[in-house]
Amino acid sequence: MVDKLNLGACLLRGSEELSSESNLRVPMLPKSKLKYSLGSNDFIISSVRWQNGFGFPGTKTGKLINAKVTANSDVSKPQKSTISKPKRYLTIQLPENDPVTHIVLDECDAGDSFYFVFPNSDLEISIMADRLRVSPESLHKNILSSVNDDLDGNSSIPGYVPNPCSLDYLLRWCLDIRRSPSRPLLRALAQHTKDPKEQRRLLELCSVQGSEEFTKYVRMSGISLVDLLMAFPSCQPSISLLIEMIPRLLPRAYTVACHKSKWGCVLRFVYSLLQVMPAENGIQFARYGACSGWMKTLQTDDIVQIILKEPSKFRLPPLFNPGKLRLEDITSIPLIMVGPGTGIAPFIAFLEKIRYLVKEDGQNKHRVRRILLYGSSNFSEEFLFESELKAFVEEGILTDLLLCESRPLVDTEEKLATSKPKYVQDGLKSTGKQICEYMLNSEINEKKDSLAGALFFACGDVKAMSKSLWACLGDILQTHQGYTPHSQWSYSKNCV
Repeated sequence: MVDKLNLGACLLRGSEELSSESNLRVPMLPKSKLKYSLGSNDFIISSVRWQNGFGFPGTKTGKLINAKVTANSDVSKPQKSTISKPKRYLTIQLPENDPVTHIVLDECDAGDSFYFVFPNSDLEISIMADRLRVSPESLHKNILSSVNDDLDGNSSIPGYVPNPCSLDYLLRWCLDIRRSPSRPLLRALAQHTKDPKEQRRLLELCSVQGSEEFTKYVRMSGISLVDLLMAFPSCQPSISLLIEMIPRLLPRAYTVACHKSKWGCVLRFVYSLLQVMPAENGIQFARYGACSGWMKTLQTDDIVQIILKEPSKFRLPPLFNPGKLRLEDITSIPLIMVGPGTGIAPFIAFLEKIRYLVKEDGQNKHRVRRILLYGSSNFSEEFLFESELKAFVEEGILTDLLLCESRPLVDTEEKLATSKPKYVQDGLKSTGKQICEYMLNSEINEKKDSLAGALFFACGDVKAMSKSLWACLGDILQTHQGYTPHSQWSYSKNCV
């Protein structure tokens, strides 16, 4: 069967079948009730709180903290090209004299994350302003929005948009212009497109008949609103359309890679950089991720704004069954931790917390197994927290460190003979029997009320790892313990 999408189709041109469709079924054109006026006064950014102080789900306290950057450095060796997503450390200092700092630190624990407030890039703002026909001088002027009650509809000014604000503030801090456009947005953009061919193509992409091409050339290609506007130069949307139809720019969450028992008011993070290059699929300019690209530009003493994320069950101790595991039990419970790439970050915090509790206890009387499976593409080029992990092993805090390497530099038979597992799933399989014993049986049971079995944690790229990891875990349980598919699922859903 011939693939209809490959007959010359692309972002700018539909397939022959779609191009000849005379009755496109498109979404209803949204009615805009918003109107705006450009003022003469400059917008004063200090006069408003970030996004108007409007809250969003997933925050613990909602308190915004200003922190100072103390370090932002490469982990991956920059001269190497085999690392597809180079990693960097970012360290920030919270204000010690701010009461909010101590409130947040009291609530923050190993495994928790912080949201980073970040702006859209200057390049993307410039492109958007040019398409909106706004001069650089007008970019920072007050924009006053209002609702036209004479029109039908339920439009309102979003709570996260200050009124007034400037177009620069709106594009920089409020609207997610990096996100791929939705079908309703494409329908609205088509209405603001002068060139008939460009308008037709936008209508095709948002139509029912063009759903496959929309998925392939818009969603899966990862093009942004800016990419789309560059590809369709006659499209000139209005400011009110942007306010009404572009989603809110939300902060990104990063897990803390340290514990307060050692670091105090300092927080450490690790982030990766995936560079996207211009391509025939519609990407118009080179860039990194919206937040990680901004992180890369941070310099020492720069100020960043962060918000504590609401804790999930991925915590030590976990938030589920709180009465079953007490703080004093942490040093006596076996742990199995799986963390490829930046997924290792929370486990560094786990191990630092355990080290602190062991020292507080005065003696390491709970000698239990703690296994960490850590994956990297190449350890000679990228080894996150190398010295710390080795120290944890030497101190007995970490009893087993299993390294998994997907693209090792091997060129001799001797090296091949001692090669590491390729992926963390392979590492699990190679120690499957041992893993099952730790998961299903307590190594020590000095207290009658202690947990029976290890806690299993996995952190990493959900899309790339999750499905195959749980399938691997199920295979191990079936092979070494005789679990049925149903009992595998029942057990796995209780893992963290």
